[in-house]
Amino acid sequence: MKYSKHLVLSVVAAVSTALAVAGASHGATVIVSGATPVVDGADVAMLNQEGVSANGKLWTDTPVLGQTFTTGGTSAWLDSITVQIGTSAPVTKTYSLRIGEISGTSLSVLATESGTQNADINAGDYMTFTLDTPVFLWSDTQYGFDVAMTNSTTGWQSGIPYLNQNTGTNYADGGGYTTGAQHIPGETINIGGYDRVFHLNLTAVEAPVLTLQVDQVTGGTTLLGHSSQDISMNYYQIASESGSLDKADWVSLADQDFEGSGEPSGFGDGWEEAGSARSGALAEAFLLGNSTIGVGQSVSLGKGFDPAVGAEDLVFTYRTDTGKIVEGLVEYVSSVPLGDANWDGVVDAADYVMLKRNFGGAPSGAGNGGDLNDDGIVDLTDLQVLAFAMEANNAGETVPEPGVLSLMVIGGLALLKRRRS
Repeated sequence: MKYSKHLVLSVVAAVSTALAVAGASHGATVIVSGATPVVDGADVAMLNQEGVSANGKLWTDTPVLGQTFTTGGTSAWLDSITVQIGTSAPVTKTYSLRIGEISGTSLSVLATESGTQNADINAGDYMTFTLDTPVFLWSDTQYGFDVAMTNSTTGWQSGIPYLNQNTGTNYADGGGYTTGAQHIPGETINIGGYDRVFHLNLTAVEAPVLTLQVDQVTGGTTLLGHSSQDISMNYYQIASESGSLDKADWVSLADQDFEGSGEPSGFGDGWEEAGSARSGALAEAFLLGNSTIGVGQSVSLGKGFDPAVGAEDLVFTYRTDTGKIVEGLVEYVSSVPLGDANWDGVVDAADYVMLKRNFGGAPSGAGNGGDLNDDGIVDLTDLQVLAFAMEANNAGETVPEPGVLSLMVIGGLALLKRRRS
């Protein structure tokens, strides 16, 4: 395995914000309406009108105006953002919009879009930005959106749009904020004691996650891509409290030169293994870049699982290109055919011998010891499974003829009766 002593995983957290990639700017569709938005499904909103005032001046010489919010228990696509305007404002005005994940007083940008207001706004109207490209939001995560005016074809004398805001605590999972100056966002956000009047149209979806497939017989470990979406990552860890990992036979992404940059340099420009690799944890990181696991892609990580220990306690986590730490799925599979009691890859008379030796008691010996249904005892049910497998596989000369299979079951009954007497 390739290892660089310069790789220190504590650096990972410090650079996660820098690794977040802001989406390219797209064109949002802007709609002005007097109708209150309908809140349903996974939507997030603060539409309470009690104590509302038009205090958020939105002009080219003001700070950027925003609101933090927290998603619910389901991941979702953000389709549109609506804010309420408390004053009249004529056409034509252009706005820029940002969506990002919040960490303390920082917003890591996920996407930016711009849109043009082509209809006059009356006091109390709602202005909706329907995104050109929906933004994926993880469940139970704090995000923020903000809006800035970048241009107006009419002067301030004709009317300045002010965002409505509520100075109460009607929305407990976020707050209004400002950032930057002269419609240019700053590096930090300044959260105030108020909420914007807003509505976020969200479409709930199952979160796309990677799967670690583990072969309990061979020890093979494989990364499996999602069925419908590419996933980019720059760090992963496989952990086992019982020490079920095999660092010697683990074939890391660094071993494979997965990103194609050659031998690890120690400066984070490719995948590099963590120096603490052991039977309890395997990890590696790509500090200055990301690798994408494509839809349905399969990436072998060698034989990183130790079947001799065999505990099904693996925890697989990874970090996405946006800095999100995700717990992936772990899927345990068996590469042995049905009825293969000694796990030698074939169903034959040797499997019957193992069942006969352990019949009526606990499994012992190689493989599953004859416990074919994994119930902790070798009994008639296991013999029936073996008989079915032999007949179905028709494995060759070493397998009893189909006519003999029923005798195996009868023999098992006799053996069971003899051992009970």
